[in-house]
Amino acid sequence: MKPEELLAYLDQYVIKQDDAKAILATKICTHYNRIKFQKRVERGRANQTVGRIKNNIILIGPTGVGKTYLIKLIAQKIGVPFC
Repeated sequence: MKPEELLAYLDQYVIKQDDAKAILATKICTHYNRIKFQKRVERGRANQTVGRIKNNIILIGPTGVGKTYLIKLIAQKIGVPFC
């Protein structure tokens, strides 16, 4: 997945928040694609990526700006559970 694809998907559902959508799309796609690449490369070897890939993000903002909604949409798009 490319960040442009994820950004276009988010643009269909979220108005404004352009900076947040662009940053999230870039970071999520980089993280997701890095994990997929490492799984292909390191089959059978010990996982050397632990500690190098950040698993958490922090969204800060006032109530009602769409933080949870953005992450929920991203989770649906890439097919991961939303917790």
